[in-house]
Amino acid sequence: MGLGWILLITIAALLLVIVASCWYFSWLMQKLLYGKIEDLEYVRAYSMPPDRWQRRFLVRSRKRGSIDPAEQKKQTKKNLRKLEKLIRFAETTKFMESEQVRQEVLLVLKLVKREWQDTLTD
Repeated sequence: MGLGWILLITIAALLLVIVASCWYFSWLMQKLLYGKIEDLEYVRAYSMPPDRWQRRFLVRSRKRGSIDPAEQKKQTKKNLRKLEKLIRFAETTKFMESEQVRQEVLLVLKLVKREWQDTLTD
């Protein structure tokens, strides 16, 4: 095998590693950052948990044709835990326009949290 082929294979392998790294970091950013920002905007806009938070619960409820109150309560507790994580993310993220926007977002999230907690006590 000539030196040219070895060089060509090395370059191809490096390009493959670069492409795989770009894809992996794009996926990682989507999972760790963009997903949280989307969830934040969804909760802020609709005061409801995103469907992906409760996908399994919704599928089970559709299959049964009804919503079990005990499972609803359990799912609400799960949603509250995820909302707590989202609040902590909003408190620490650098991706807010300003401190005033952060305070407004946190206010809305805390109001939504209180609203969801009230559904547990009813």
